Amino acid sequence: MASIIDELEPIFNPRSIAVIGASDNPAKLGYHCMKSLKESGLQSIHPINPRSSEIWGFPAYPSLREVHQEIDLAIVIVPASAVPSAIEDCARKGIKGIVLMTGGFREAEDPARAELQDEIASLAVKSGIRVIGPNTFGFVNLSVHLNASFTPEFLATRRGNISLISQSGGVCHLLSPLLMESERVIGFSKIVGLGNRCNLDFADVLEYLAVDPETRVILMYLEGIDDARRLIEVARRVAPQKPIVAFKSGKTTTADRAAYSRTGSLAGKHEVYLAAFRQAGILLASDFEELLDI
Repeated sequence: MASIIDELEPIFNPRSIAVIGASDNPAKLGYHCMKSLKESGLQSIHPINPRSSEIWGFPAYPSLREVHQEIDLAIVIVPASAVPSAIEDCARKGIKGIVLMTGGFREAEDPARAELQDEIASLAVKSGIRVIGPNTFGFVNLSVHLNASFTPEFLATRRGNISLISQSGGVCHLLSPLLMESERVIGFSKIVGLGNRCNLDFADVLEYLAVDPETRVILMYLEGIDDARRLIEVARRVAPQKPIVAFKSGKTTTADRAAYSRTGSLAGKHEVYLAAFRQAGILLASDFEELLDI
């Protein structure tokens, strides 16, 4: 059985990427995602769009079946109803990693949408595919100059040895410019937006970053946690080697509701989490300013 390190390596260091839902329309996320990848300098990019022959200088394909190369990572930006079919296509192609940017799942507070997320999670597990998302902006691996997000500006972020794992894409977009404008000399190695955490959670990425030579400090922004016990167990092993700094939202009922509305994850009892984090050796920040100070 493959370790989580082996499973995540093709995601964070892909040799080839397919973009299912790539677009040449600037009003579409698929356009900005392709721009991010193009500016990353990756040569093996395969846009999937049945209505285009070329996108950002790369030949476009009507389906994954038409791509006659191995694909390490697929970025999926199609309507929510088409996601199960896209995952099945990825499975047939032998793709082991997906960044699922599509929203409209558990965060929509609709039982049918929650069921759809359960369906895609089940499909991914059966296929042996690890999924970042859904409802994510993607990730950035500045160590290899890779921007697998729909925000091309992330490549301007200062490179360093701090990695950020966040449920909220908005927080990632907030912290990056704050650091650029700050007098602090702080740079990032990896920035990961987990989104709704279909089958990839904090503990999984934490395990990967624990052995990542480009990461010396790990930041986490959390709203809700599905498997707190495993996160604490992993953090207890990692914290003595690499400092973990966390800021958890949800101090108030209002904050709990706000956290749920963004990622469909109930924040839970704030004080209980904080006590467990302290026992695991996690350094706690009470706000973003303190997070940066630590």
